[in-house]
Amino acid sequence: MKDYLVKFKYIFPVYVLINLGTVIGLFILRYLLTIKFQILAIDEKIWELWIPMILPGILLLIFMQPRLKVLTFKNNDDKSFFFVFVGWVFIMATTMNSQQYLINSTGSLVVIDDYQDIKSDTIRYISFQKPFVLDDNQLGFSADLRVSGKHNNEFNYDFFFVMPFIQSNVSKEDEVSTVWYCKSFHKQISNRESEDFKRDVFNKFYMECVNSLNATNFNTIEYFERLGTSGTYKNGLKAVNSIFPGTINKDKKDLPILLSPVSSKFDERAGNLLPWFFVLIGSGLLAMALLLMWPTYNKKKHDTILKGNRKNNNNLYGFIQILIPKRNHFIVSILLDSMIVLYFLQLIQLNSGFMSHSELLLQWGAVRKDEVFDGAYWRLFTCMFSHGGFLHLLYNGIALVFVGIHVEPLLGRVKFSIYFILSGIAASLASIIWYDNVISVGASGAIFGLFGLAIFVDYFKTKSFGSNKYLITLFAIFAGINFIYGLMVPNTDNAGHFGGFIAGIVLAYLNSIIDSEDEFATKRR
Repeated sequence: MKDYLVKFKYIFPVYVLINLGTVIGLFILRYLLTIKFQILAIDEKIWELWIPMILPGILLLIFMQPRLKVLTFKNNDDKSFFFVFVGWVFIMATTMNSQQYLINSTGSLVVIDDYQDIKSDTIRYISFQKPFVLDDNQLGFSADLRVSGKHNNEFNYDFFFVMPFIQSNVSKEDEVSTVWYCKSFHKQISNRESEDFKRDVFNKFYMECVNSLNATNFNTIEYFERLGTSGTYKNGLKAVNSIFPGTINKDKKDLPILLSPVSSKFDERAGNLLPWFFVLIGSGLLAMALLLMWPTYNKKKHDTILKGNRKNNNNLYGFIQILIPKRNHFIVSILLDSMIVLYFLQLIQLNSGFMSHSELLLQWGAVRKDEVFDGAYWRLFTCMFSHGGFLHLLYNGIALVFVGIHVEPLLGRVKFSIYFILSGIAASLASIIWYDNVISVGASGAIFGLFGLAIFVDYFKTKSFGSNKYLITLFAIFAGINFIYGLMVPNTDNAGHFGGFIAGIVLAYLNSIIDSEDEFATKRR
């Protein structure tokens, strides 16, 4: 019990501070910057998804993970990362919940007579006291077509329709209305379908949406939510721009107001978010308190950590070091840095413009059969450095580091670079040969090539990992799990992974021939 209290006092308060600090701090920061004073316009997805996902992990790695080194686990295995992972999951979930509650609980419903009464930027929720008129002769439309899923196996249709509020049934087609009705629709199909099938779905879904709008009694809508800095708002502006070109290029103060219909009761918009907040934060604290009962306390290790260099005990410091090209991970670091920089450049363009996700990926070098057959062979190479989302990048980054830091020193920088590129090109070729109309991005095919090479390099009696069969087994398990996952989950694209893996095996064999010839030439000298 005494040791538990020592562990508890040393680790638990830090977790509590990170948990409450992240949740409360981000809650207050967003309220002040975007709701109260409206001095910062950031996409809602960043507040509600990316910051809650990234910030807790960074804080846990910096402030809590070093303290976990005082714990000793069974068989002397370092399972401190499990504590960080559990803490990250609960803090992330709690922060996402609190961000949703902030948006859904703040603001009041303003009842107005006419749409021209919307003058203040602080008005978010609006209800019309008198009947209003929409001009369906000026129906604007935009579509966001994008792929999603871990292996880009899903194809999404997001349609956005807008109609202007008008004073009477007579429209003023030469003027841009200041306020527009904006309605979004969503549909998802398999990305493995043909281009003709996708086009047919597009046309049928468009007509379904138009028929739904025609059947809507707009004056029975409970209330409207004024759209802010969200993807729906940007696509809604594109729809307005389809009628009045140049709209999206106007100054912020001159952009039209978009109102999205809400069918539920205003008082019910927060739902069960508040009770769930207390459940999540309580569960997180309880889980961490119980987890601390598992390992034993090591006083000697504690004293050593306090006397030693703290930054060397910090996982974040180790991650930062991986980003710096040097010694055994020179090329790995360059590849990883390139992918990270390219992803954030894509993210900036996506959040600042009016381009669909699919268009963005193709612009930044994604590979697809039609483009390659039209002569864009360079896409077989460039697609390796572009990624479809943060999780896609994170997953491939971890895998690249995991296998790359072992394979690069084994092969040397030049061979490692060549084999990585050749595996990636082989994966791209396999993907466009197998699928007719799939936009493919990511380094996973090239990484699978490294796994194939690492597993079979010892079999072909070339340079090897020596007696470290445990490492080779890990490589085989990792590759096997991903292949099985792909076979079990419908519509998952395994072609690129399989092509890269086979290329890695072939390269391992060719590498054995090259090494044998080099060894023979050395002996002759």
